[in-house]
Amino acid sequence: MNAGIDDKLRVLNERDPNFSKVLFIDFVCLIYHKFYSFRGSDEFRMLSPFISKVIAEQTTNNVFYRQQRIHDIVIGKAKIVNFIDWQKTDNILVEFESNLTLQYLKTHEKVRLVNRESWLFGRKAGLLSPQPEQMRTLSCPSCGAPADFTDAGECQYCHSFIQAGEQQWQIVKIDVIDSQPFQTEDPGGYVEEVGTNFPTYIQTGLETQAREFLQKHGLGDWNSFFNNFREQVVKPYFLATYAAWSKGDWRKARHLVSDRLYESNGFWMDEYARLGWRNILENIDIQKIEIARIDLDKFYDSLTVRVFASCLDYTIDNKSKVIGGTVKKPRQFSEYWTFIRTAGVKKIDNEYDLKTCPSCGAAADKVGQTGVCAYCGSKITEGHFSWVLAVITQDEVYEG
Repeated sequence: MNAGIDDKLRVLNERDPNFSKVLFIDFVCLIYHKFYSFRGSDEFRMLSPFISKVIAEQTTNNVFYRQQRIHDIVIGKAKIVNFIDWQKTDNILVEFESNLTLQYLKTHEKVRLVNRESWLFGRKAGLLSPQPEQMRTLSCPSCGAPADFTDAGECQYCHSFIQAGEQQWQIVKIDVIDSQPFQTEDPGGYVEEVGTNFPTYIQTGLETQAREFLQKHGLGDWNSFFNNFREQVVKPYFLATYAAWSKGDWRKARHLVSDRLYESNGFWMDEYARLGWRNILENIDIQKIEIARIDLDKFYDSLTVRVFASCLDYTIDNKSKVIGGTVKKPRQFSEYWTFIRTAGVKKIDNEYDLKTCPSCGAAADKVGQTGVCAYCGSKITEGHFSWVLAVITQDEVYEG
């Protein structure tokens, strides 16, 4: 995200102190998922408060959508690319990259698609964003009850007629930039890293953000905090998540990563398993970690670091034969990792113990697909108790 968009969103934040990029991305990913899941079915009316009249009519009147269903939706990227203050409305442009399965009901034919899309979300200017619970669930913008609307947009609980964009963000425009059949990359087609030698993309005003972070948390020295964060959070998370990946058991990293990251990487792991492949990252050597970005809002802290490392990177088949990469020469690479945590969380004794639940301290061996600890029932993958890895971005595509 470039400095210009940062400045624009800062203006939005001044008008709406409840606005959070973390929660907004969660919300638009939820709407994206439900839009395609409900498209062509009677459930589509549940989205009436979140879709403009034009988009709703275009979608509902498309006869082809009634003959299709979309499922297994995986969002790989959701990024804010622009903010537009126009004619008493706030508008945010979001780019999505996803893959999904399109099924034809009559023939039962299925095709996996890779989509790149641009969605414009808008709302009436001057609104205050809802609390986190309402940004993460499909609920009535008026009363907060679970979404249950008539075709006319009447909430079945509070009987309010919800006009899209008047109380919450709505879809204003959808542009499908590209849609192609999915193809698993050839594991033998390893290429040299592209962005490892690029200069680190440092956020404009990073020093100011660091001072605000220290002041917000009552900390006195940035170097002391960051050294601790680097050694107790970044390095252990980096090693643990890639160990889970290499073993082909992504569940072992469930308590460390956000829902969207778990789902996205889980798709690729399942695809490799289906083909009988396993990608192994071995002898990982973390060489340098740099702070690149700090985002602070009312509800969340977000820290982005660039990790420089090397490892043996190779892919084997179900007979342990190397079919891609090499077991001889380490690969140099770097990635941008974004961690999030609920604002105001205080450090607890077991916060950085990767083997335990950060809520109850029990073993982190029973965290389900939804990120809920089976021992205490707490959802631990939204940053309420400890840092959560939310996004991994390759260095050649990172833009801040």
